[in-house]
Amino acid sequence: MKNITLLLSLLLSAGSVAAQDLFSQDPISPAQQAPMQQSEPKITEYQDWLHICVEQRNQEICFIQQVLAEDDPRQPPLLTARIFADDSDWLQLILPLGVSLPDGILFAVDEGNERILPYQVCGVEGCLVEIELDNALLELLRGGREANILFRGYGQDDTFGLNLSLMGFTAATKAIGL
Repeated sequence: MKNITLLLSLLLSAGSVAAQDLFSQDPISPAQQAPMQQSEPKITEYQDWLHICVEQRNQEICFIQQVLAEDDPRQPPLLTARIFADDSDWLQLILPLGVSLPDGILFAVDEGNERILPYQVCGVEGCLVEIELDNALLELLRGGREANILFRGYGQDDTFGLNLSLMGFTAATKAIGL
């Protein structure tokens, strides 16, 4: 599974940067939409987290990311977790399309208190949940083993659970200056 996750992370890294534009509030001008040449991403692995830097619009954009996916690379990721270096106050979770939007997600670190978090927006990459990374949550994530995410599919009664590994999270966050 880890190799598939790494492969998907590499394949999605260029699309992930484009997704930052999808989920941002700033409109993209036609000049910005023109095809861009991107250099190969620079990737450093921190256990289950990747530190990825890509060149886009003559600017280096760096982020840390973990992707949970099925073994079938044709399937969309089940979860993408990401923190951008230039906007490191937020942990972004991107879940697949088809989730129950009114329910939001339940988020907890290890066996800690669950938080109900709303979806902000859905786009081509999936549905976005942003979690503010205050010092208390950052330290909880750094000291934890896994983040547990529970959600429902649209029209479903059953809850689906995903476990996001926190192995390497501390080193990865330090790599982006947190």
